[in-house]
Amino acid sequence: MRANRRQAAAALATALLGVLLLSGTGTSYALWSDETTIAGTAVRSGELALVDPTTTIQLARPGTPARDVTSTLAGERLVPGDVVTVRTAVTVAAAGDGLDARLVLDTSSFAAASSPVRVTVDASGVALPPAGPQTWRVGADDGGTVSAVVTLTVPAAPATGRWGEQLQGAALRTGSLAWTLQQSSGTGWRSAASTAVATFTMDTLALSVTPTAERTATVRNGAAQAGVRWAPTLTLASTTPALVPAAQVTTFLSSLRLGYRTGAGCAQSAWTVGRDGSITAVAGGDGRQALAAGASTPLCLDLAPATSEADLLRSYAGRAFTVTTTVNALTAAPATWNARPQTWQSTYRVPFAQPTVSCTGGAFIGINNTELTWAWASGATAPTTTEWEIQRQTSTGGAWTALTTKASPTRDLAVAVADIPAMGSARFKVVAYPFGRQAPYAVESSDVVQITRPLLGTLSCERADLPNPSTPQVTLP
Repeated sequence: MRANRRQAAAALATALLGVLLLSGTGTSYALWSDETTIAGTAVRSGELALVDPTTTIQLARPGTPARDVTSTLAGERLVPGDVVTVRTAVTVAAAGDGLDARLVLDTSSFAAASSPVRVTVDASGVALPPAGPQTWRVGADDGGTVSAVVTLTVPAAPATGRWGEQLQGAALRTGSLAWTLQQSSGTGWRSAASTAVATFTMDTLALSVTPTAERTATVRNGAAQAGVRWAPTLTLASTTPALVPAAQVTTFLSSLRLGYRTGAGCAQSAWTVGRDGSITAVAGGDGRQALAAGASTPLCLDLAPATSEADLLRSYAGRAFTVTTTVNALTAAPATWNARPQTWQSTYRVPFAQPTVSCTGGAFIGINNTELTWAWASGATAPTTTEWEIQRQTSTGGAWTALTTKASPTRDLAVAVADIPAMGSARFKVVAYPFGRQAPYAVESSDVVQITRPLLGTLSCERADLPNPSTPQVTLP
């Protein structure tokens, strides 16, 4: 019995010692330990991004060096033949096992399909496998800089119509050049970089012709940047009535020297006009003159008798006609776009001298040799007047009435005693009708004469060279 108690006590003591060693609360016992280090591996995520996008824009105009307009494009005005080059670049950062992505360049917003401006894309700067239109495959470690060039060309010659009907003053909204990089699954990593490009605005060929005098006008190129090459054309037309019939135009033109002058003070002879109305440039070439944007120049119609002024006056004195000058302009070479034609009208009248009237002779006791005569002013050529009318005024301030008519070339009239009031006087003037009795086209003498009948029926040329008080004295088309 006592032996069993000793065995139980020994077992309990052993159990308590085990608990103390496992709990570590004992300080008088040794700590048993052991350790082993297991080597680990660092975990790094992949990468898919677009960084450092850049865009530069250059404008090349025919005849001038290309210049950078990256920051000034909004203020430019494009003209025919202009080429705008947009260079865009971006850096692709791509890494990761099994990475499969797509790089896309979107230029769809650059110009409408209906626009005549041509858009081309050169993506030779993208050294990646193609995966579709402006689309490339990007795999692991395909990072690097890619670039593309987008070129917009304003055509030098429009397919149809005039510039003012097609592109003049138009604003082409260009939108943005957009790069997109995304995993091919359509989900997951995605990166985008875009650059907004300023709106392209076309220039306006605002050519104008402003009359400044009877046969002088100012031609102005109102474009902001487009130079033009311009020239006039001529159309000759009669006023009403048909003073120079169409059948006589060639003959009429042969009597005149027609042309155009330009430059400061219209000192430069620029174009001559032939008998058929054709225009030839004095300097030759294509017949056009250059006019810079915003510049102006005078244009004068040069018109004078070709050989003998007397021949012109005899055949066409008093005849009026209009000269319609049409100014046509093209944009500067090599472009062939037209500005809207501008017209300018001027009227030319062949001079018609006023006749003068005089009185000679007298009447005494039934013998009458009083005579009115009329002639052209000294040095004036006699026009081919078709009819004369002699008018009389029998009281001061009274009405003028027709006494008689005479057919050209008669220029005299015997005055009868009965034409003068008894114990009175009468004034006489002559009226020339250059085109027949087509009133009111007439030219009166510049003076009048006064004949008196004092007594016994005698006549006396009392006063000659009195100023004609009538107004107007010249009524022509």
